[in-house]
Amino acid sequence: MTFIDSIKRLFSKKPAVALPVRYAVGIVIYDTVSSKALGIKRAIDDEYFPGMWCLPETMVRLSETPSQAVKRAALQKLGASVTAEQVAHGTLNREDHILDVQLFEARLDHGLPVVQKTDGSMTQYDEWDWVVADKLVPAARSGSLACQLFLRRIGKSWDKKTP
Repeated sequence: MTFIDSIKRLFSKKPAVALPVRYAVGIVIYDTVSSKALGIKRAIDDEYFPGMWCLPETMVRLSETPSQAVKRAALQKLGASVTAEQVAHGTLNREDHILDVQLFEARLDHGLPVVQKTDGSMTQYDEWDWVVADKLVPAARSGSLACQLFLRRIGKSWDKKTP
């Protein structure tokens, strides 16, 4: 490549554009005795994780704190009241935004979750179950940052190269 070609190539690149940041929370309700977490199965038409087992998640609204978002999501999506504390944090570059996720470890204040049917204004969950960490690996490999943070926290790899 000539010097002129190098200069042309340098100036033909598009300038970097700052991507918007979207803030979200993930909720892990983990039973250390059974080594299982409360997993939710995403709807088959889910944009990011169709038919996959994930952790409950929600976007943080401008008018709320991450802790408030956890309580709202637990109530709206699982019909449950929780007490939670932040245990991990991470970011992930997506095609059109940067995803910033805080993972909260929660405990149910009372009762068991019930999958709530939605009007389409929020992510639809088809079912919930107590799942082993391996069930969350496909979502982690597909880019679920909440699943990645949880699996990292318990020392479980989701990398395809690692057995």
